[in-house]
Amino acid sequence: MNAIHASRSEQDTFDAGVRIGAALRPGDMVLLEGELGAGKTSMVRGIAEALGIERRAVSSPTFTIVHEHGFEGGTMYHIDAYRLSGVEELEAVGWEAIMDDPGRIVVCEWPQRIAGAVESGVLRVELRHVGAQQRDIMLHTSDDGAAARFASILEP
Repeated sequence: MNAIHASRSEQDTFDAGVRIGAALRPGDMVLLEGELGAGKTSMVRGIAEALGIERRAVSSPTFTIVHEHGFEGGTMYHIDAYRLSGVEELEAVGWEAIMDDPGRIVVCEWPQRIAGAVESGVLRVELRHVGAQQRDIMLHTSDDGAAARFASILEP
């Protein structure tokens, strides 16, 4: 599945995150790609809100790498891999324990830094600047089951 959505504001990006979050299930992994200021953290806040996590609790975890947010039925792990230089550094942030958590939902910013560790069948979200407030949000998944769940979520 490949889908695209035009976001016209930070709120629109947040709302797209809410729709993504509503379709997530334990075990899912969302990979957020985009340059600095593209709206990745706004999207994570929307995902968190859909899971019942207070949006104000979500910030960029750049300096701590992983933030854990509990929700009814599981834990959302918000990972910012920007400061990691490769998969070998994941051990220090408890990657194996995260992957062993059956109630996990992983949302990872800058996943290209740990490309060797991410699973197939995940949702990859690319955010691209197309104007001062405008973004293109592109969804990609090769997992047929995930594609069915995420097929229409970017429709307003």
